[in-house]
Amino acid sequence: MSIGLKQISIILVKVGEIYIVSSGYREVDMATLVRCNHTIMSTGTFSWWIAYLTNGTTVYYNNWPKPNSVLEKMIKKDEYFLNNWIPIS
Repeated sequence: MSIGLKQISIILVKVGEIYIVSSGYREVDMATLVRCNHTIMSTGTFSWWIAYLTNGTTVYYNNWPKPNSVLEKMIKKDEYFLNNWIPIS
C-alpha cells in the first residue's frame, strides 16, 4: 500500500518542526533544502548537491548502486559520498 503526499503531509506536520515544500521550481526547492540543518539524501545528483551545500549531518542510502550493475562499475562510492556523510542500509 502506498500513501500519498497529501496524507503523509498531514501526518508529518502533526509531529511538528516539519514543513512540506512543493514550489514546482527546482531552484526554489534547492534553495529551501540547503537552508535545512540536516539532509537525508537520495542517490541522485540533486540530493548530492543539497547535501554538499547544507551544513549539518547527511545520511545516505548505502545499498546503491545495485551490485554488478553497469552503474556500479562507473561509480566510485568512496569518491561519490563524502567521508563525513553517514551510510544507512
